[in-house]
Amino acid sequence: MTENNNEQEPQEQKVNIPPKHKHSFRSAFFGGLCGGIIATIAILALFMNQLLPLDALQISAAEDQQNSGQTQETKNLQNAFSSDGETADLTNISEAVVGVINMQEQSLWTPEKEAGSGSGIIYKKSGNKAYVVTNNHVVDQAKHIKVQLYNEKKLDAKVIGKDAVSDLAVLEVPAKEINTVAEFGDSTKLNVGDNVIAIGNPLNMNLSGTVTKGIISGLNRSVPVDTTGNNQTDWETEVIQTDAAINPGNSGGALVTNDGKVVGINSMKVAQESVEGIGFSIPINTAKPIIKELETKGEVSRSYLGLSMANASDVPEEYQDRVSLPKNADDGVVVADVEDRSPAASAGLKQFDTIIKINDKQVHSYLDIKSYLYSSTKPNDKVTLTILRDGKTMKKSIKLGTVKHNQN
Repeated sequence: MTENNNEQEPQEQKVNIPPKHKHSFRSAFFGGLCGGIIATIAILALFMNQLLPLDALQISAAEDQQNSGQTQETKNLQNAFSSDGETADLTNISEAVVGVINMQEQSLWTPEKEAGSGSGIIYKKSGNKAYVVTNNHVVDQAKHIKVQLYNEKKLDAKVIGKDAVSDLAVLEVPAKEINTVAEFGDSTKLNVGDNVIAIGNPLNMNLSGTVTKGIISGLNRSVPVDTTGNNQTDWETEVIQTDAAINPGNSGGALVTNDGKVVGINSMKVAQESVEGIGFSIPINTAKPIIKELETKGEVSRSYLGLSMANASDVPEEYQDRVSLPKNADDGVVVADVEDRSPAASAGLKQFDTIIKINDKQVHSYLDIKSYLYSSTKPNDKVTLTILRDGKTMKKSIKLGTVKHNQN
């Protein structure tokens, strides 16, 4: 167990709290501090070259959390952490960050109960519906979802859509009780060293509305993601690195600037005894188009080739004489299989072809291809693959198909 001391000492804070809220804020702050200290931390691999091994990320929602009654002291967030003489006004955003409770059926003989909890952000209200964005892993395997508001009221929520690749999910709740929605900022304008604040519900709903302060520690970080649960990396996601304390239950909560605008969705942290203050958030500009698709279509459509691939360096020895490899044998991706009637099959790709470029982008691993397809193309676009076959270089033009990611 590792202590988490990322929060600043009280004497270093400039806090603008009306007199009637001083006791509430002090209780909320120390409640959050205790929650950070007692957080359970898993053993993880080293952070190297801006790329973390898959098992170095803690992305699960908090484990079973019972007695989730919220106290008055933890919910009265008006003004909080300051820096350089500037007080952060969190009045609106604090009411827009909610608890997301994952209810699961334990057995056929017992009623469903809370299996975990996380956080979410109310980002839109339209007619009699309001919409909440959270992490996919927060609502994964839920029988049904409850959303707990800042005033302790609980609403039944419906999962509109969820996407393991981006680790995002959109929920729908009745709008009658919703008075405040979050305002999205612009994550492309962030700079390393900018002050940010994380808001969420670490460990359980007793600590709801916890606020922690930090800075932007890094931008454009790449971290591996296992979207299939097989403990193998099949996607790399771009994230914001921050040293604001992020603990189990913070997942899906808001990373905000001093003006209370959401610039990230807190998603994961490095949990290792020798590491402190390395947390990650999904940039809001990356999340916004995915949120829109999940809200309007219930799914995310991405480009599709129809290939099973392996890195050139991973080709078994008995097949290496059938593969044409580039001069640098660690580069390139070898086609292991071509799906029948797929875009790749229509373009004439074959088993043992080695892909060395997609359009003008050099290919070093199959993740390069997947990343390019997901971030730089749309279904029905055309791409050109440069391949090696029988020692010869050739190009194949492919019209991309569509794969739909919807885990409902």
